[in-house]
Amino acid sequence: MVNKTEKFFGVTIIILAGLLAGSIYTKGFGSVGDKLFNRNISYDEAKEKVIAYAVANFNIPQDDISVSEVKEENGLYKLSLKVQGQDAESYLTADGKLFFPYAYDIQESQVAGTETEASSSTPQDIPKSANPEVMLFTMSFCPYGNVAEDAIKPVAEALGNVVEIEPHYVIYSDYATGYPDYCLDEANQLCSMHGINELNQNIRESCVYELSKAKFWDFLFQINQQCSVNNVETCWEGVAKSQGLDTTAISSCAQNKGEQFSQADKSLNEEYAISGSPVLLINGVIYEGARTPEDYKNAICSAFITRPQECEAQLENNAQAAPAGSCE
Repeated sequence: MVNKTEKFFGVTIIILAGLLAGSIYTKGFGSVGDKLFNRNISYDEAKEKVIAYAVANFNIPQDDISVSEVKEENGLYKLSLKVQGQDAESYLTADGKLFFPYAYDIQESQVAGTETEASSSTPQDIPKSANPEVMLFTMSFCPYGNVAEDAIKPVAEALGNVVEIEPHYVIYSDYATGYPDYCLDEANQLCSMHGINELNQNIRESCVYELSKAKFWDFLFQINQQCSVNNVETCWEGVAKSQGLDTTAISSCAQNKGEQFSQADKSLNEEYAISGSPVLLINGVIYEGARTPEDYKNAICSAFITRPQECEAQLENNAQAAPAGSCE
């Protein structure tokens, strides 16, 4: 049974990790002592700033985000959040100007000489083939998955003539309260972590991919920018129309093939032991490196027996925009 509360889950606001300057990657920001804390805003003001920013910029309804506790820790405000039913811990500078969705622990994984984390300097051993099979597993409203989708979009565009990056989704059984809030079927075998709206959107995205692969990644990117799990049932149509997609065809596909798509994804989850979002699978191997366009591209290109010319394209990297967490 999957844990309903994701350890570092901050829903949409976690994307701020790639937008805010000065992100700190230390355990609890331990280089700054509590004795240096110089409070410029109150606890209540810290709560208000974080909530207001999330509501204004990331389509999170006011009722779906709350701060249960604020305390001082290692020179920062530490906030205990609940966002769309999920718990998270985040940090805010004492002056209220910089917000950090979470902190990375580099005490062990980043120490010189350790080999606990894959990186660009230590290429992963991915089997080679003439035509690599590439699959990206996400949940339509997992924040980590959304950022990974945005990072892999330029890869799909650059390598579109030589490889197909198939979108797939993470499906659970017997999740939370089951049907109809989390599961498609009364037997509770086809469920999604963030509820039935997410599962419906998974299906619609699969339909868009089947109906118009050329427009899929642009559609997905705009869904990530404009829609949330709470409003997607109405939001998706406007996005689809803006991309020149046939909403009637998408709806018909979803109605007729929804269970088929979800069952197929669940079978793939079981075959490859996929339990969280995002996961990039290349020739049957789970990619473990950095989540940037260039790193994704290099990993996929390493799976070709003969490296195609398209792999020479240089893609812009933004490592902070794709944090290493997951929804699981």
